[in-house]
Amino acid sequence: MRPWASAIAWIGVAATMGGCVDSTTTVLVRHSGSGTVTEEVYVTKPMERMMNTLMTMASALGTSTNATSRSETGADALRAVGERRLRLMGEGVSLLSIGSVKRADGANGVKCVYSFADVGKLKVCVEPFHPLLPAEASTLNALPAPPAARSMLTFSFASGPNAKLTVHVPWAQEAASWGMRGPVTATLSTEESALLRHVLDGFRARLFIAAEGGVTRASGGAMEDDPADRGRRRVALFDLNLGETVRDETAVARLAGIGPVEDLAQALARYQGLQGVRVETRESVTIEF
Repeated sequence: MRPWASAIAWIGVAATMGGCVDSTTTVLVRHSGSGTVTEEVYVTKPMERMMNTLMTMASALGTSTNATSRSETGADALRAVGERRLRLMGEGVSLLSIGSVKRADGANGVKCVYSFADVGKLKVCVEPFHPLLPAEASTLNALPAPPAARSMLTFSFASGPNAKLTVHVPWAQEAASWGMRGPVTATLSTEESALLRHVLDGFRARLFIAAEGGVTRASGGAMEDDPADRGRRRVALFDLNLGETVRDETAVARLAGIGPVEDLAQALARYQGLQGVRVETRESVTIEF
């Protein structure tokens, strides 16, 4: 059987990774060990068009649907999204704010900000939530079952003026075993390749660790300027830019050859080395600030 033989397969793979979204998660840690987690998730144009089409079809068929657009999502539904995410995050975490946001390019999204008292008790789920549908109507807004262990970041911390944060990378073990394999490619038809480009157009997920005063040293990840902190440094643990990946024919063939993934964390382990993908594959990263 040829890999990726149907449109349903492509759409299903995108759905397992949070749908077609552009997601940014930033964990900010203070010298006391407290801090914030900010999740900002935008719907890509292909996903918004697809959902509008589904709603139009449902209306034409006379069937009811709770799948309203983001602009129709009420405050209560947005709050439910935040509360579901909050239950994944460990002890001493509270939801500070959640609201609809709109990007300069017109993309619609949701921004959640959480506060934590002790980063040593914090858990961060790397799977993006889906901001298009109300929580009570969508199976993508929150994971229906507890996420796999490989999807949950955990931390160790030593406080003080020279604070040291250790991030435990849960997908590292699978990444190590997967990295021992050579590149695998698949042959796609023109139609399959076009569909893959469409479904993953604009898909991006990234996670940053920022620190009070800026990061001074890190044993892994990618150090870069933090635009939200006057040019101080932060660390990128991953940047999965599949919208860039599918612009290259060779990368498309490799992506198809890898086969389906169950979630974004598994994608991080398996898509390492693809164009548009930066991912930390060591079991832990120590960050000093």
